[in-house]
Amino acid sequence: MVLEFSEIVRDFPASVLEPSFLIEVVGWVGTLILVLSYLVKTRMSLHVIALTSTCLKLYYTYERQVWPLFANWVILVLVHIYKIIEIRRENKRLQK
Repeated sequence: MVLEFSEIVRDFPASVLEPSFLIEVVGWVGTLILVLSYLVKTRMSLHVIALTSTCLKLYYTYERQVWPLFANWVILVLVHIYKIIEIRRENKRLQK
């Protein structure tokens, strides 16, 4: 038996489809990606994955209006971008 998408959605609890639940999912996905970022072997991969996680956490804290943590994630976004640029410059310099 093949279910249509509308049948699946109809059977979901209403709370799963609410924006607040989806915001929670974004927060937990961001946490999972952050933890996984520490398992990678290269600095560049670490910063790219951590940047992805940080952006999700930034969105989560913005939606939840947790301003001290929001400021924390803004700073970390800038740090990861800076580090990615720094690593790319270093790689270019080493290739010469």
